[in-house]
Formats: sequence, structure tokens, C-alpha cells
Amino acid sequence: FINYHLSLKNSGKIIQISDLSNGIILIDLIEILSLQKLKRERGHTRFHSLTNIQYVLDYLKQRMHHIDISPYEILSGNRKQTLALLWIIMKIFDFPSFRINDRNCLLEKTLLGFGQDRSITIHWLNNILNHSLNTQETYIRDFYFKTWTDGYYLSIIIKYLIPLSLKYSTMQCFNYVKELNELTPYDKARLHLCLIISNYCFNTIAIVDFADKTEISLFKYFTQLQQHVFDIIKTNQIGKLIQNNSYAKQVLDIAIQTRA
Repeated sequence: FINYHLSLKNSGKIIQISDLSNGIILIDLIEILSLQKLKRERGHTRFHSLTNIQYVLDYLKQRMHHIDISPYEILSGNRKQTLALLWIIMKIFDFPSFRINDRNCLLEKTLLGFGQDRSITIHWLNNILNHSLNTQETYIRDFYFKTWTDGYYLSIIIKYLIPLSLKYSTMQCFNYVKELNELTPYDKARLHLCLIISNYCFNTIAIVDFADKTEISLFKYFTQLQQHVFDIIKTNQIGKLIQNNSYAKQVLDIAIQTRA
């Protein structure tokens, strides 16, 4: 669990539980999950380690009362207390269950009750990005807002998929895409506009909570987007789309291919 999230920011990794005893990696983990900067001591003395652990506990106590964990127990490498601290972190940031797979921590397919493993959706999105960009890279690893906030990846995905929409040939869709292309790469309005286009073309009515610090909100959205794209593929209208737009046939092939 820890090493998976640390890898998202290249923040090193832990080998054993005692690696957490100076508080530095715990602070790194909290900063990755919360998108907030915490205070930290840069020294290597016992005092610095205790202070860093206390910073972590102070942050957690603001969000969960009755945390009875001593920084001295974490510093001494108390396994039971350290595991309890990690459980509290998972609880606060809403990780209901997890499993170990290829030394990474992945959420179970029962997450959110959608019956879909997040890794399947991530694989689907990465394949679309790779076909669109003609690359073989792993662009997407999670559904945290920090990954999607500039709208870059989502704009590529949406523009790639919209030929499959029954509304692709409408003037409204044309105007939306034109407006999207005119936005600068770092314009924060791009993410919002992508969601509007997605709703228009694929009826993705999932409410995206921009204040969500977990993966839940965006995972729910992308799960719905994926399902609605597949629903369109199942309809009788898809033949008409392919007949009128040869590019839609290519997108259809990729969408079906990446479903697996």
C-alpha cells in the first residue's frame, strides 16, 4: 500500500516497518494522499523523528478523534501501533479494501460496489491514450485529481471517443470541440469543458466532486463513461455511425479491443 502510493511521486519505498520510524515516509504518504504540504524536520536526531511523527498524528487527529497512538511507539518500531496508524490513514482516505498484486497495492473490484476493478478501467484509458498518441506508455496510474486536474489526458480521451457518439455530427458537438481546442494546455477550464462534452455525447451524469481527495469521484465517472461507450456499441445505431464516418470504425475497434 505504501510503496504503491510512494511510487506515484518517486518518493522511494520501504523495505521493513522500521523504515517508518523517523516519520519522513509517513509525511510523504500523507502529502501524496491529501495533496497538502505538511511541516517536517530535516534533521536525523531522535527529536526530529518524534516531531515528524507528531506532525502526522496531529494531521490525522484533525480528521479522526480518539487516536491513541504514541509517537514514541512508532519511533521504537512497535509493529502493532504502526499497523494501527496505517489502518487509520486508509480509513481517513477511504480505502475500504486492498490486495497485494505484483508488489503494488490495488483496490478490490468490490470498491464502490461497481463490481469493476480499477485496474481494468486504468488499462482501458491507457490503451486509448497510447493509440491516440501512437505510444506505448503508462500515462494513468490512479484517479486522484492531481493526475487529471489540467484536463490534458481527459481531452485526448474524449476527442478520441466522441466519433462513437450519436451526437458527434451535431453543431453543438462541433462547437464544444472547437472551444476545447482553443483553450491553452494549462487552462483549468479544460477539465470542466471535457466533462460537459462527455455528458453531452455519452450522458455521463455522474457528479464529479472537485473537492474529493480520494479516487472515488473520478473512478465513478470513468466507470460510467466506459459503460456508456460500450452501451452505444451494443445499439443498432453503431452501424450507421460507421457508415457515415470511417474513423468511427477505427475507434470502435480500439474500444472493443481495450475492453478486455
